Amino acid sequence: MIVVDGRAAGVWDLDADAGIAKVAPLEAFSDSRWRAIRAEVERIRNAAGLGAVELVRCESPPSLRDGARNLFMSPLRSCQ
Repeated sequence: MIVVDGRAAGVWDLDADAGIAKVAPLEAFSDSRWRAIRAEVERIRNAAGLGAVELVRCESPPSLRDGARNLFMSPLRSCQ
């Protein structure tokens, strides 16, 4: 979960093996918000000792109600 000012603002998923961090905002993010997210991805990458991690922006998270039974485990799986 991405939290901004104490409220949920988006969801994220890290596939360390593929080197991909996916982010789906629940609201429109400004350029400065995306820069802050990119910086946080870099901090996580460094802390975990990972190689390069690509940031993928997803349009919005899928509906957990209408998706596959275990979609909540990786809600951004279908985001390219």
